[in-house]
Amino acid sequence: MTNFLQGLDVVIITVPMIELEETLESLPVDKLRNKLVVEVCPLNVYPKTVLTRMLPSEADILCTNPMFSPGMNVDGQSGKSLDGLPFVYEKARIRD
Repeated sequence: MTNFLQGLDVVIITVPMIELEETLESLPVDKLRNKLVVEVCPLNVYPKTVLTRMLPSEADILCTNPMFSPGMNVDGQSGKSLDGLPFVYEKARIRD
């Protein structure tokens, strides 16, 4: 995992909320320094709290909330494209 993270600027974490802490514990969090960590979750308070507590202060954090049902596209039809779907985001910790 360390080598995989080495060349990345952005790391997107999209896991069930109940697995967020366990997922972060499995990552070499020291390798997330100077990277943007984006979480995708329908709730923001818990993930934001966990990420700010568990990630190094040098890691930027963007919390996102997809404002649509899983598997739905902009017309309310089943589809795989996220184009045009609403997303809300919070800059939980962005240094620049």
